[in-house]
Amino acid sequence: MNVTLSQAKLINPVPSGLNCDHDSLLGSVLNQLDQTDVKLVYDSNNQFIGLLSSRRSIYKNSYPMSTKVGRTTFMPQKFELKSSLLEVAGYLAAERIDLVPVWKGQAISGVVWAHDIVEYISQNPSLLTEVAQKIELDEVVTHQLDGSINDIYQNIKDRDLIVIIDALGKMVGAVTAADVQQAFIIPTAKQRFGKNQNRSTDWAFDGEKVKRLDDPIKNYLTPEFPVASADQSPVELIMQLLTVEPKILVLQDLASRPVGSLSLRNVLMAFSKLAEQPSVNIIIQKPSANVSENDFQDSLQQLEVFSQKMNKRVPLDKIEVKINETISPSRKTASYNTTLIMVPNGSGQYVAQTKASSYNQSLKSAMKQIAKQFRRTHQAV
Repeated sequence: MNVTLSQAKLINPVPSGLNCDHDSLLGSVLNQLDQTDVKLVYDSNNQFIGLLSSRRSIYKNSYPMSTKVGRTTFMPQKFELKSSLLEVAGYLAAERIDLVPVWKGQAISGVVWAHDIVEYISQNPSLLTEVAQKIELDEVVTHQLDGSINDIYQNIKDRDLIVIIDALGKMVGAVTAADVQQAFIIPTAKQRFGKNQNRSTDWAFDGEKVKRLDDPIKNYLTPEFPVASADQSPVELIMQLLTVEPKILVLQDLASRPVGSLSLRNVLMAFSKLAEQPSVNIIIQKPSANVSENDFQDSLQQLEVFSQKMNKRVPLDKIEVKINETISPSRKTASYNTTLIMVPNGSGQYVAQTKASSYNQSLKSAMKQIAKQFRRTHQAV
């Protein structure tokens, strides 16, 4: 399948209220989020500088609510009218965001929503069946109602929700990642005063307890959360998912115990798997006999996994590994000096150089450096 965004006709105008100024305060902007979890951020010259993601800001980077939005943005992958719908779906799923801007020339021409892509899939019976076969459900993490938001905060960072159960293990509701965010961003109802005799405002968080991690879980619980039977087919689950809010289903067994969950992200990820992922050209210099064949094959496998992961983020031309070993008088390798070069299609490259006494550790460190470099180049400064 090679459908472009233009062919799928899924590009929508940028909604009013989706844009925000880079000088706005994070707490104020997050408190205004309604139908989406992102904002398009512009500088004083009306130039797009990146996306604000509530999940990134709160769960990944833990920015103070008084941070200016311009410091919290990240630059999304650039999609155009000719971009593949499969690629967009995979990106939305990987970044855990519900929309991405689409460019026409040097300007943003619209946005593509995650739920529109799933709607598109549902309207094509053969495509729906194919995607349903690749669906992988999320495992559920449960917690009893007693406790505070702090008890579930760490577990919900990389999840859509926490299922709340009673003493018998039956579901009594759920708390979503979006629910928990409110413990960070809802200001108290009181007059706020700026620091150092600055003017009074209605958005400042000076000296205020913004985080409310000691709040009880029940304050954020949704009792009548959307559920489905674990016996339903994947096709039925996808169709039901489109009818509920929020767009998450908790699957239950016959005893009303939660056994999995399905969200738009799961569907998008399954859809993106339909793409034929081109293999990456891996060039690796074989080390000396001081590295066993098993260790070499293990490192080669790790490199292949790394290349596939990075290739989903940006199409790659090749990955090259060069090893320079420092040999001791006893003919043993004292250190492995590794140079890892990742070359995307088009132009530019990422280079990492590491040194370690272990061959595998040196290569792992180089891969981590490349991944960090890639993240930095995709973040707005």
